[in-house]
Amino acid sequence: MNVSEDSRIGIILVDFDEAVSIAKNVCLKISGLHFHRGTGTNATSALTDVTDNVLETAQKLLYWQYIDLSGSFGYPYHHQGATFNWEIFGYELSRGILDLKEHIDLIIEPGRAAISGCPTLLAKVVSLGKEENKLLVLILLWLTSLFLLYMVVTEK
Repeated sequence: MNVSEDSRIGIILVDFDEAVSIAKNVCLKISGLHFHRGTGTNATSALTDVTDNVLETAQKLLYWQYIDLSGSFGYPYHHQGATFNWEIFGYELSRGILDLKEHIDLIIEPGRAAISGCPTLLAKVVSLGKEENKLLVLILLWLTSLFLLYMVVTEK
């Protein structure tokens, strides 16, 4: 099995059978497949186009119990950018899993994609003051349910 620049974590597909064989030879039972497409993927097709291949690969595991999809999902921070379509992804993934003969657990780790659109920052100036050549501003900040108190010191 060769270390490849194509994969900074895990193994690449061409080495999968050899990795399973090595694990079997040392009495390790691999029961799951963790698939990571790449951080911040907003193109839905980047994951749906490989769903069948990932499931087919996982079926090579003798003790297959789960598949973990994580770290891949992006968030459209720029409004003109691509937006990941969870409905299409869910449909394609469900279709593939429902076609399986055995029951497996599905783990999806959406990461920041699950909460990136949620926070709202509110700010209120609660106090102004002067000290020598400095203006002191006391600001109360709320980020969703978290609140922080900041003091800003500026030179006049």
